Amino acid sequence: MDQNEEFTERFRKLFDALHINANEAAQKTGESNTKFYNLLNGKGKPSFATVVQLCETYPNINTNYLVKGQLPILFKSSAEMAAGPLNSVGRVIRLPFYSSGENQEEPGVHDLPVTADSQSHYIDSVIIRLADNTMAPCLTAGMLLRARPVPETEWDYLNSVVVGVLYRSTLVVRRVKENDLLTRGYLTLYTDSADAGYVPVKREDIRSIWRVLEIVSGVVA
Repeated sequence: MDQNEEFTERFRKLFDALHINANEAAQKTGESNTKFYNLLNGKGKPSFATVVQLCETYPNINTNYLVKGQLPILFKSSAEMAAGPLNSVGRVIRLPFYSSGENQEEPGVHDLPVTADSQSHYIDSVIIRLADNTMAPCLTAGMLLRARPVPETEWDYLNSVVVGVLYRSTLVVRRVKENDLLTRGYLTLYTDSADAGYVPVKREDIRSIWRVLEIVSGVVA
């Protein structure tokens, strides 16, 4: 059983234990019912924010079951809940927020739920919202990505990674396949969509580069 199948099976058992369906979960959490339908039908895996939202709405959920598959599915007493991992869930950190595209201004703010013991993991991170499907099928429009700044001293050595690049006033998420910053002074950024092609960017036009680390929210193809 692969990881997606494991998540699907856990969510099905959880919803059975809670006696709820996708519509009820969506209404209670304020999330899209499509998100829960996809989770229950093996079309995606949950973001950490979704897990936190569920656990805040249904506080008897054992988060270790959702994340690691450790039983029980639900806590039966307040004592079990106090001893469980829920006391570390529900913290929110504020990260700079960008949306890919042209005419970039000052970043906004995104509130990201994290566990208490993982806060340091998100230091210096930013959230980038994909505004198009140029990185489909793996990364699609509407996804939120966590990324971390790449120091300028390391730009010359980037290769075979997905990055967010702010050049002039445009922010794009692309894959680095050819890095000619050292020899020719430009970085070639490729899309994953065969129809969208690539763009060479001159070093002097680059304002910031972030290395994409993970998908924070969105359906994984």
